Amino acid sequence: MQHAATQIQSLRHQIRKQDRKQEVRMQEVRTLIQEQLKEQIVKDMQSFIDEKIKEEIAIQVQYQVEAQLKDHVPVPLTEQIVGSRNQIIEVRHALMNSEARRANSNLRTDDLNDHLAVVLKPDGTRSDLYPANLNALFAYTPVLLRALLRDHGLQESPTREKNLNRFMAHIGITFQIVPVSANDEEGALMP
Repeated sequence: MQHAATQIQSLRHQIRKQDRKQEVRMQEVRTLIQEQLKEQIVKDMQSFIDEKIKEEIAIQVQYQVEAQLKDHVPVPLTEQIVGSRNQIIEVRHALMNSEARRANSNLRTDDLNDHLAVVLKPDGTRSDLYPANLNALFAYTPVLLRALLRDHGLQESPTREKNLNRFMAHIGITFQIVPVSANDEEGALMP
C-alpha cells in the first residue's frame, strides 16, 4: 500500500511538472501568436493608411489643379474639348452636305430617276422625308413638300413650284421648275 501511495505521489508530481511545461509552452504560443497578430495588424493598418493617404492626395491634387486652371484658363479644357468636337461634327456635316450638293449638281433633266445624294438637316441627321430621286420629289404633295422644307429649316412659299425650286437649290440641283401657266400645278423643267 505504501508502495502504491509513493507511485501515486510520483505520478502526481510528474503530472504537475508536465502541466507546468504545458502551461509554459501555451504561454509561449500565446505570446508568439499575439506578436505575430500585432505585426500583421500593423502591416494591414499601414497599407490601409497608405492607400487612404494616396487617395486623399489624389483628390487634393485634382482640386488644386482645377482651382489653378480656373485662374489661368478662362474656359475649362473639358468645355473646350466639347466645343471642338461639336465644331468638328459641324464641319463634317458641312463637308458631307457640300459633297452631296456637288454630286446633285451633276444631275440633268434626263437623270430624274438617278439617286439623289443626301443633304443632311441642320441637326446633322437625314430627314425621313428625303426623296430617293427627282421623280419621287416631283410626286410629293404640297403638304409633304412643306414638311420636307421645314425639316431642312427652309422657308416655305405659297406655291408648290417655289417650294420645289427652293429645295432643289438647297440640295444642289442646278435647274429649276418654271410654271407653264398660272393654272399649271406641275410646272416645267428649266435648265
